[in-house]
Parts: sequence; C-alpha cells; structure tokens
Amino acid sequence: MSTVKLWSNEEISAVPAVRTVFDDIRATRKSEFVNNFWRALANQPSLLERTWASVKQVMIEPGVLDPLTKELVYMAVGERTRSCPGCLRATAALPSKSALPAVLHGCICGGARSLPRCRTCTIRASPHDGRRIAAPVRPPSPMIPPGGQRRYSFTPRPAGSRWYHSHAAAGGDLTRATYSGQFGFLYIESKTNTGSYDHEVFLAVHHWGPMLTQTGPRETCEISYRHASFNDKVFSAAEPLRVQQGQRVLFHLLNASATENVELALPRHQFHILALDGNPVPVSSAVSTISLGVAERVDAMVEMNSPGVWILGSTNESERSIGLGMPIEYAGKRGAAQWSDPAKSDWSYLLFGNQKAHPVILFLKAHFLWFFRRSSTTAPMQNGGRSTAGPFRTPLPSK
Repeated sequence: MSTVKLWSNEEISAVPAVRTVFDDIRATRKSEFVNNFWRALANQPSLLERTWASVKQVMIEPGVLDPLTKELVYMAVGERTRSCPGCLRATAALPSKSALPAVLHGCICGGARSLPRCRTCTIRASPHDGRRIAAPVRPPSPMIPPGGQRRYSFTPRPAGSRWYHSHAAAGGDLTRATYSGQFGFLYIESKTNTGSYDHEVFLAVHHWGPMLTQTGPRETCEISYRHASFNDKVFSAAEPLRVQQGQRVLFHLLNASATENVELALPRHQFHILALDGNPVPVSSAVSTISLGVAERVDAMVEMNSPGVWILGSTNESERSIGLGMPIEYAGKRGAAQWSDPAKSDWSYLLFGNQKAHPVILFLKAHFLWFFRRSSTTAPMQNGGRSTAGPFRTPLPSK
C-alpha cells in the first residue's frame, strides 16, 4: 500500500504557502484542529491552496443552503461513511454556541442528529440494504424502492430526545428491523436550553447477535443475544468517558434493543432525572438505578463526585459479561474499572410525577402497590405451569 506523508505543525510553519492556508483553515473553522486530509495535501502546496479555496467557497460562502445546513450534511456524510474520523473531530470542535451543536459523542449505526426546534428541515430516505422501505410520514406515500430515494421536509417539534428506527417487520429473520443497527438519536434542541452541564453524552443500548434458544419442558424458544453494547462498542472495546471531579454530565439514554428491558447503574453516583421519552418530568428526582423498557428514553444529569474508575452498565451481571458497560474514568485515576451492585433498585415512575395527583390516580397507585406486594410471593404452579389463580384475580384492598 502506498502512503502519503502527513505534515507536522513544525513542517507546516516552515513553509509560508502551507502555513497561510492552515492559518486560514483554523480561523475559518474556529478550531486549532486540522485533520489529516489537509496535512496530506500539504505535500503539494498549490493543490492544497486550490482545494481549500474550493471547499471554502462551497461551505462558507452564501448559497441555496446556509452554512449551518452545510455543516449538518458534512457531519452526517462523514459519520455515515465512517471514512474520515478526522472530519467528525473537526466538526465536533466547532463552537458549542452554534445553533446546531455537534452531538456525535457516541456514534451508533445511525449516529446522533441534533436539530433546532421549529426550523424547517429536510431528510433523505434511501434503502441501503436492497430492501424497499416505507415512507416515514402520515398518510404514507408509496414505498421507496431499492436504490431510490425520497426527501421529506418537516418542522422538528416538540423539543427533546427522540429517535429514528426501522419499521420493517422482522418475521423469522432476526437480522432485520430493530434487531439490526438501523436506528439512531434525533435530538431536537430546546429554545430555553441553558446548557448547564460540562459534557453531553448520547448512549443507546442495543443487543446484537440474536438467536433462538430452547427453554422449558415444552421446547419453547426465546430470543437470546451474543453481545450487548452502548452505541457500537462493547465494554472491552469502549473508550473511557473521561471526567473531572465536580463536573456535571448530561446523559441521553435510549433502549434500542429489539426485545430486552435493561436496568442501568453507575456505582456511587446518582442520576438526576430530567426527562422521560424526551418530555421534561414535573419533579426531578435522584435515583441510583435507571430502568429502560424497549424504546424508552431517559435524560439524566450526573454530578461527578466520587473519584475512581467505574463501570456505567447493566445491573445484570450476565448482560455486563456480554458487553453492556462503559468505563467512566476520573482525571488522575487509573486501573481496571470497578463495579459494585446498587444497594437497591429504586427506580419508580411515581418519583417524577406531580404529588398532588387526582384521587383516581391515588386509588390506582394504592391498588397496584398492594397487588404487587401480594404477588411478590410465588403462587403454586399447576396445569402445565400456569397459576391456578389466573392473572389479576384479586379482590380490591379493604379501606
């Protein structure tokens, strides 16, 4: 394989023609980082100058698309093809005060997209696996054939953590639909978002390698998985999230698994819940565990106040063993990431609701709490494994 020399900063400074172009790149993009594409072109200063002039004309100067939309396309193409991580890093280095901050902190197969609220946006739908796909609008338009494409314009609302995913029916093919990696975050920025955090992290839970496993005496089958991950990295391959004591980290969590509910924890830390399924909660409460059903989303703030190297991961040991975890590393701390089970599973949706609930809601709350306490002991199983009591056959609690 042929290789091209990548110029260092010292070599760039020594050649005025190259230095001038690099200074302009840094000033235009408002970032000191210049990726290897330009460092390779520095071997031919005239080509470097012409290429940057062309890119600058396309990306910066006014046209049909504004610079913000151009940056979105630049980021989306770079992430989707995965051909140039430097492009992503350069985009992520743009000032966070822009109307469309880069959010590719944790790329999954679809990547994370951030859109400004109430601004008309356009997306392009195109099958990439040879299958026909349905249009993502109501009422539906005709199916998009393999190799075809369709554009949709819409106004993103409401603000919050959303996601996109395949709506295909898997049937008996466990490589299709939500078993696949055809999903991603779609985050709609709030007009009132003050950004009172130090890091913003998007993490999608997914289970990979589905297989049918025989269970029970009747030879029934269940779906099990070979791997589980945050985004596209299992624990052993994940880069640590590096933090400093006192920092506030905003986690956007999504359960993109096809079938599995998960419970997550970060030892010695609390999650301050801000939103459920993208909608702000009436009451922000702190919990030590987060329970995510399939397709559920949680936005949670974590104050980094327990130095060490920890595992953010599933409370289920078997899930952690197949990869569902991520190292959290404080500055100045090294060593293997540690896990300790939370003292209790304290997740409850009731913690985040208005305490002045309607009397009917209070009655249902009391009834179901009583029912679940009563059913916590295992009933005798007869008739081929079915409870003789039947589901929900229970008297109302006495007053």
